[in-house]
Amino acid sequence: MEDFARGLVTLAERDEALGRAWHVPSASTISTREFVRLVSEAASVPPRLAAAPKVLISLMALYNPTLRAVKEVLYQSERAYVVDHGTFERAFGADATPHADAIARTLAWFRRADQRANSG
Repeated sequence: MEDFARGLVTLAERDEALGRAWHVPSASTISTREFVRLVSEAASVPPRLAAAPKVLISLMALYNPTLRAVKEVLYQSERAYVVDHGTFERAFGADATPHADAIARTLAWFRRADQRANSG
């Protein structure tokens, strides 16, 4: 989120960013399986992956708004979905947070939030 916010602020401050679509800085593209492995490792829990057949998601999407949204972005899991922030980097510079660091920060935030919720 910090990379994304920094990227949006950069774009808002720079006139040369107007009128174009931009991909803000992000860590290198990895597979969902690799991302789940990194999160599981950082959280010290075993990874759990399951896939629902597309036809089942399509059927359930008729009745469930969340699955309707999932169905709309299924194409992202059917072929390589790569976000390239090279244009942003050439124009403004970029320093994307590695996945492992972002995951560690996110887990720390959730743990703090959980402690606050359970202490009151």
